[in-house]
Amino acid sequence: MAPPRVRQQYTLPPNLERMHLYALFCHHAFHKRLRPAHRIPSKCNDIDLRIRAELLQIVEVVFQATNNVRQMPWCFKEAVQLLQRDSRRRDGQEPNPLPGSGGPCKITVAPCVYLDKNQVVVGWHLPEALQSARLVSWYSALESAARDGNSPFWTSPEGDWRSNEELFEDSPNFPFGHVDLSPAGFYQDNQAIPTPSTSFTSPGRNGWGLLNDIQETLSIFGAVLAIVQPSVFYEGLNLFEKIYTRQTQIESTWAFRDLLALWGAPFTNVLIFSNHEAPFHRDLSSCPYAFEVFVSTGTSRNNRFVIPSFDSEYYFNPGTIIVFPPYVFQHGWISDASPHNHAVATIFLISIAILSWHVG
Repeated sequence: MAPPRVRQQYTLPPNLERMHLYALFCHHAFHKRLRPAHRIPSKCNDIDLRIRAELLQIVEVVFQATNNVRQMPWCFKEAVQLLQRDSRRRDGQEPNPLPGSGGPCKITVAPCVYLDKNQVVVGWHLPEALQSARLVSWYSALESAARDGNSPFWTSPEGDWRSNEELFEDSPNFPFGHVDLSPAGFYQDNQAIPTPSTSFTSPGRNGWGLLNDIQETLSIFGAVLAIVQPSVFYEGLNLFEKIYTRQTQIESTWAFRDLLALWGAPFTNVLIFSNHEAPFHRDLSSCPYAFEVFVSTGTSRNNRFVIPSFDSEYYFNPGTIIVFPPYVFQHGWISDASPHNHAVATIFLISIAILSWHVG
């Protein structure tokens, strides 16, 4: 059976249209890397040269990863089925169904892709995928958020691995805590219709200013997903198209319409953690087959990210991108937030609503 054809045209607001063009360029640039005679469509010439250089760097790192395959001895689908059968497990407390070698995780430096025993892609490690100018842009956005009297970042004294204040280090230049930016998320049990996050609907949290500062960067991150997990990327476009064209419902429509003018990514949520350390956990709020994107920014070269099932520990340096399904694989990270090492943020780009909500 031939694979389904990818749609070329979507009805989307301008920022998502721009991100779709970035993704198209990345797809063709990757094919050109495989076959030099391949031609990139002329409409990609509308992309600014500076952005094209950033996208080409991402494509090159992904290409290098495809030439460094790490073969895993287990079956991803069987692991998901095992986890779904055991409803007694709780986030961060369950045993890992996919044990590694049992020894210390090996430091992994080079770009690589992980395949299960059936040759299914289960993860990507993409170091130095982002250019320094993009990191500086994100760095500046976080500095501005810290100075904002209505910063959307927050913590909780009794929170979980996301929000517990003991897991964050204070910094004079950056926000304390984490923030969830979402135009269409699910925040309550049995919630049937998605709603924007409180970062945009609460008068005490100015998520709008932060989103305005990072809108172009989100389009770059979206292009990453388009290369490494295109099926999830296009499901994201389908979701936002249906909401944008009012084929389905969403709460707080007034906020959502304004958000779409700024939102430029296929993700339903963008979580940003400032100077944060996450203990080993599985994210059971995610979906089993949701591949999510983790990005490190800042200036620290002492951060670490560990996935025991991959037998891998990574230097989670600024510009590093790691992609995998966090529902299935235990993982954790450490950010060095000492005075001279600003581990500004771990950016966690998730597609929960895309894979858990069936739009009509």
